[in-house]
Amino acid sequence: MPVAEALGVVSSIISIVQISQTIISVCQFYIDAVSGVSSDLRVILIEVSALKGIAKSLQFLTKPNVANSGLLNELAAVTGPIDGCKKALEELEALFPPTAVSVKGQRSKRQKLDAAAAVLAWPLKSGKAKKLLQEIIQHKTTINLALTAEFVYASTFCLLVGS
Repeated sequence: MPVAEALGVVSSIISIVQISQTIISVCQFYIDAVSGVSSDLRVILIEVSALKGIAKSLQFLTKPNVANSGLLNELAAVTGPIDGCKKALEELEALFPPTAVSVKGQRSKRQKLDAAAAVLAWPLKSGKAKKLLQEIIQHKTTINLALTAEFVYASTFCLLVGS
């Protein structure tokens, strides 16, 4: 993979991790700040947390000392799951108010009020969020399946060479 493409892939994976962390923080903030919060936010929290873990695994494949695999090339294609996942996460992140997360966990009454208002407005955004979450889940599943296949291949290769 050429250097420019490799940097693009690394940048996309880092973006996925960072956006995931932002969404996780926002969901945690809403869940903590408002009682009776929508179960949609809990599902988003769980799915995006799982995606973040998978993206961190992908980061390992981008390291220079790891053998270059066709897997990363396929996942990093312009219409591939990494790019699709990043775009869906960006759209999901845009559904949340940018000031939703409090600084260092301290919540003022105003922030709690803003969180409650955002949660009340959530049903209007819920349909779009569910659609985006479904896209994210599809991309996450594709990436996870590819990583599993790569692991099985590497394990089998190591067993055959070690024999």
